[in-house]
Order: sequence, then C-alpha cells, then structure tokens
Amino acid sequence: MTDTRIPGYESDSSLPNPAGMARVPRPYAHSNATRLLSAGAYLEKDFRTGVIRELVRDFYRVVAPSYGYDAVTVLAHALAARSLRRKQLAGVFLGELLTLILASKGLLPGVSAVLIALWLPWAFSFLRRVATMQALITWLSPRPSPSTSGAADYEYDFPADRALTPELVEKIALQQAGGQQEIMFARERFRPFVGAGWDKDDWTAAALLLPMKTDPTLRAYLRDEEDEEEEIEQPPVIPFTVEEISEYVAQRLESELRDDAPYGEQIENLVVERRRYSRAGSLPAKKRLFWRWRGVLLLPPSTVGEIGSFRPFEDREQYDAAREYLCIRVGAWDQEVVNSIFVGFDVRGNTLYSEFYPHVMPPVQASFHLVDRLPQRLGVKLLLRIAIDIPLSLPRQIYNTFWAALRAAWAQIRRLGRAAIGFVGVIDGSDLRLGRYAVDLVDTGAKVSLRELAASPDYHHFFQKADHTKYVQIVQRRLLEVMRDFLIEHNIDVFDHDQRGTTILDKSTRNYGDAIIHGNGVINQGGRGNRQSFGRGRGA
Repeated sequence: MTDTRIPGYESDSSLPNPAGMARVPRPYAHSNATRLLSAGAYLEKDFRTGVIRELVRDFYRVVAPSYGYDAVTVLAHALAARSLRRKQLAGVFLGELLTLILASKGLLPGVSAVLIALWLPWAFSFLRRVATMQALITWLSPRPSPSTSGAADYEYDFPADRALTPELVEKIALQQAGGQQEIMFARERFRPFVGAGWDKDDWTAAALLLPMKTDPTLRAYLRDEEDEEEEIEQPPVIPFTVEEISEYVAQRLESELRDDAPYGEQIENLVVERRRYSRAGSLPAKKRLFWRWRGVLLLPPSTVGEIGSFRPFEDREQYDAAREYLCIRVGAWDQEVVNSIFVGFDVRGNTLYSEFYPHVMPPVQASFHLVDRLPQRLGVKLLLRIAIDIPLSLPRQIYNTFWAALRAAWAQIRRLGRAAIGFVGVIDGSDLRLGRYAVDLVDTGAKVSLRELAASPDYHHFFQKADHTKYVQIVQRRLLEVMRDFLIEHNIDVFDHDQRGTTILDKSTRNYGDAIIHGNGVINQGGRGNRQSFGRGRGA
C-alpha cells in the first residue's frame, strides 16, 4: 500500500476523530467551485483521470494549494465516478462470460443467449446512468451554501471509497491549505505560484524601486509657526524590515477591505496570507528497470518541506532557496473566479524593491454547469427517457470503450520495463552525451491544481469579467495607498512612489478598460492620457 504519511506531521490520537475523519480544517468543502468540480468528475472522463493522477497516482508530489475549492471532496467524487465505470465494465464482462459458458454447456438456448448478451450492456449502462444521476442530484444539486469562514468541517460530506483513507485525506487537506505556509512547486514550473491560475502580464510587470531617503518636506511640517527662523533637524529614516512592511500591509488591507469596511462594502472572500515559495527537492531513484511498485518510494522529510526552512537573506539566490510573498486573494462568484496578487518586498542597498504578480483563475468549464440544470428527483418519465436513450448511444459507447481499451493496453506495453514514476528530464548538450549516466530524479513538487485542470478559456458572463477588473483595481489602489502610508510613517520621501503609482494605475486602467475609481478623495479617470497624481500631499 502507498505510504501517504506526512513527514514531520504526526496526528494527535487524544483529539476527537469521528468516523476516522481527518482533523485538518477544510473551509471550502461546500463552496460552489467545489460542487462544480465534483460534478465535473462525473461528467468528463479526462478531468476525472487528471484528478486521480495528481492526487493518487502521483502520490509523491506535494498537493497544490487550494484557491476556493476542496481537493478532498473532488477526489472522493472522482473515485466514486471511476468506481461506477469499473463496475459497469466488470458487470458486462462477467455477465457475457457467464452467458457464453452457459450457452456452451447447452444450459441456455441460442436465442436466449443472444438476447441476454444484447441486454447486459444496456442493463449495466442503465444502472450506471441512474447511479450517476442520483449522485449528482443527491450530493451536488444547487443549494444554499453554508458559511465558508474557515471553520473545521469534520462531517462525511463526500462518498466513501477504499482508496480515500483517513491518512490520504489528512495529507491532501494539510498540504492544499499550505501546510506550514510553505508551497513546494515543481522543478519544471517557471513561476512558483502553482494553483493561482494564469498570470496577467498585460496588467503590468509592476515593480516599485524606491530610494529610502528622508522626506524633504518634513522640516516644514515640524517647524513651529512662532519660531520660523529656528533650524529644525531633518528627522532620520526609521529603519524597517521586510516582515514589518508585509505585516503592516496585510493588516491594513484586511481591515479596510473586509473587517472594518462599512456594511455592504466589504469584500467578503478576501484572504491575505504570507507564504513561502520554494522549489521542491528531488528524490534520487536507485532502481529503474522493472520498477512498478509505487510503495517502494518513501519520501524523506527534507523533500516535502520542513518548518523553518526559509533561507536567510544572504542565501536566497540558490535553486532550492525560498522566497516569501504576500498573497492577496479575492474569491468572487462563490470562489469560481479567483483573483490573486502576489506582492514581494526586498530591501537592498538602502532601496525598497516591491514586485507585483497578478494572477486570475477563470471560471470552471461551462460543461460542468450542466449539474445546475438536472431535475431535482428521479421520476418515472426520466427513467424511461434514460432507458430509451441508451440503445441510441450504445454503438458510440462501445466504439469509445473499444478504442480506449486498446490505447490503455498499448500504454501498458510501452511502459513495460519503465518506472511507474515520472523522472525529471535531462537536458544534455554535451559532446560525450554524459546525460545518459545522470542519476534519475523524482520531482516531488506541486505541478498543477485541480482548478487549473478545469479552468475555462473564457468567461461565462460579462459580469464575471467586469468583477475581475473591479477587484483587481480596488486591491491595486488600496495596496499602493497602504504602502504609501507605511513609507510616510517611516519618514521616507514618497515622491518617487507617487510617480510610479500613477504610472501603474494608468497602465492598469488602459489594459483593463475604462473605469472610474473613487478612493479617499482620489479620482482616477480611465482612458489614455490620464496623468492625475496618485498620491496626496502629506497631511492633506
């Protein structure tokens, strides 16, 4: 059996654990994105196969972080859908085999044997469709969603499966929540923000490069009106660390946009987190030929991530080093459209360098929304319609099943003598082809998330695209304003910040379309040629 224990994480047996369920909180177990992804596991085979591949077959990989969905629930429904498919094929095969044996023994007349042979595919296809419809209606029909405030969810809210052990549930739930706030991404990924969707380079390759010099206008504000001739000493810059500015920005954004915002103006699904991103370690494989058993691969703790593995600033420029980013995430449309902005800070050479990487997770594939249009119960008319539709679609199903079986058999033949686990590719440009003698390495990092497997290439509604633009620009403006306040509090000149902020906002408006944004008395009119100042004067 595959070892799914989490190195460095041990369960406390003294805590209550009803029905063997994992104790890791799963805040998005009932989100709309989770429901649609779970329905997609029944509706599309390719997505179902991808889910099982990422979470079960490639068990040695770290699970990608969750952005508005619960991977445990989606995997449970994917395994249930696969089980229904396997039971259908096994039932048809065993039934046909039994019919053939009875006919060869003379226990069944020829006509009866032929009728039974034709009836078996219809019967098991009918049972599978009814079971699938019942699962979609019972588990995944649209209904009011409970609060997703982050409370632990210990109940059985998904179908049980032998492969979904409590250890596997606990591993997935812990790692998709970020584990110890460290994300281990795969070596083949160029950008570390796995699971966040697609990067939006058209927004801006934004970066703020600010010399940390004292604000020259401070003396005028500190001078006493009665003693204008008195010489006032220039206040020095108040030093700060990356942790301090990150904590300040996170608290201010949560307060102004969610916690302390007026009623009706809050961004309910706003999440601000500090996370570390580092390339995952690689496990050398000593056996390659005829290595078909996954259980022989045991991950040491260093390959999955350790507490306190963040490298100090003098050792950050290494291939396995970690970088810390502030993840500002807004889950719009009940977590179906997720906007993320990753903000990084660094202080080098008396200069504050800020980098911004916006990402967007587009809505779930349109075909997954078919679950919203299914009837609320299985009536007699619906069952009759299913029974009639099966003979009409049976030839196509037999054809698809036949070719799928041939492709699966050919894939198994091609994998004979090869490892069941994928290896890190070798780039060999040497004259002697020395890459042939390189050690095989297994990449243990997160490669792709389930939401990325189910992402739609287009928006389904005009308002979805409009809301994506709205949230990005609101967070963008507030972020720049909060950073400006922090610099002012530390006696730093914000002239360069205001100029760069105006450029970023103007470029963002031109990329995303025309909009008017009102914030703290500052109006930014969208469109080309806009050159209004972003910042206000000190004390305004």
